[in-house]
Amino acid sequence: MPTRTLEELRSMVGTSARTAEGLRIEAGKVAEFAAAIGDESPIYRDAAVARERGYEAIPAPLTFTRTAEFPRYRPAEFVEPRGFGLGLDPTTTLHGEQSYEYHAPAVVGDVLSATATLTDVRRHEGDRGGEMTFAEIEQVFEDRTGRPIVTVRSTYIETEGAEVLDESSGSRDPEPPDAEADLRLISEELNRTDFVEYAGASGDFTPLHFDEPYARSCGFETVFAQGMLTAGAASRVLTDRFGVGAVRRYRTRFEDIVFPGESVVVRGTVTGERSDVGTPLVDVELTAATRDGRRVLSGSATAVRDVES
Repeated sequence: MPTRTLEELRSMVGTSARTAEGLRIEAGKVAEFAAAIGDESPIYRDAAVARERGYEAIPAPLTFTRTAEFPRYRPAEFVEPRGFGLGLDPTTTLHGEQSYEYHAPAVVGDVLSATATLTDVRRHEGDRGGEMTFAEIEQVFEDRTGRPIVTVRSTYIETEGAEVLDESSGSRDPEPPDAEADLRLISEELNRTDFVEYAGASGDFTPLHFDEPYARSCGFETVFAQGMLTAGAASRVLTDRFGVGAVRRYRTRFEDIVFPGESVVVRGTVTGERSDVGTPLVDVELTAATRDGRRVLSGSATAVRDVES
């Protein structure tokens, strides 16, 4: 249970905190982050290619603002966890959802800052018993001129004891791994090295993802991939098809975890096409599952149809 009462937590809803300053988009870091999510596109490594695609500089991957996790970007007044001192137990707190609303591309040379707002706190019974506390946080990243770049919304869930997951848990994907899809990619055999590489690229050094004894002490059978590593890998199905600058929204819900040695099959289904103030848009539903059909992520996205990838 949180160290704060539910009444105390609810009284904090609507408060804001500075959560990142001086987040510089650097070419080397962009290339490192792209490699960590398995994206080999030259657009993240070659300024000439980026200019050919219409960018003023090398763009950052869709989930790059995760690098704000590095302590060097945290303001002096930053309070753990997540900037608000919510009193959630880190050993039993899970990342439930993450969504992005993109206002402008983040490119090499930009320097970003972020302000977060606690938008909701609630509590209810979990499916496996015990109470679950949900905290929703919205972060707005801006460049040095105050122009909004991306709005990030995160949901964190503290459980009464770890939600112990194994290879038999989670929903089953109704489609076989080789099923046809409008968009499709495979992240082959993610392993401990991939988890550590992503930690180094993103700043997410939660020991559940690389410290075996710690993971077991928290009730898990072994270490597992960061949810945001899975989300970053899944985002490639969008950028491969539409281009990073075409994506307007990207939402993910983490349904299960990826263990060492597992491959992830990502599928995207186009669910509709529409126009917004003359801009042609396409809506996509996403799923990511292990090869045996255990679904680990679901989500959705909106992208501009006519931007080349």
